[in-house]
Amino acid sequence: MKMRRIVGFGLLLLSAALVSLPASWADWGLRRVSHERLRLSACSGTVWRGSGILTRLESGSIAPLALVTWRFQPMALTTGEARWRLTLDSAEGEGAVTLDWSGWRQSGFESLLQDEDPADAALDGAPA
Repeated sequence: MKMRRIVGFGLLLLSAALVSLPASWADWGLRRVSHERLRLSACSGTVWRGSGILTRLESGSIAPLALVTWRFQPMALTTGEARWRLTLDSAEGEGAVTLDWSGWRQSGFESLLQDEDPADAALDGAPA
């Protein structure tokens, strides 16, 4: 009986810790999925629902890109995935970050992950 209470209390503490994970932990997932090119700063909320400033690391400096908000999509768990819907206040609009058995992946923000700015690439081909 006593062991059951201890296990129950332990599960309660673990659940409370998971529910209240700070939004700054979302930066860890974003860094992994973007191969260290994107970061989150000034985060607020939790990893399940929050916001922050999306930044890009360029030549050792940090360039702010957009305000981002995210929300966990619990229905994705039925397919064996953990998915967050992200919304940017820039032209990028919406995308998703997903974790499944094969690892992290992103969709909808491909232009943010390009190594070169599309505007710079267009200028490189323009006559001088």
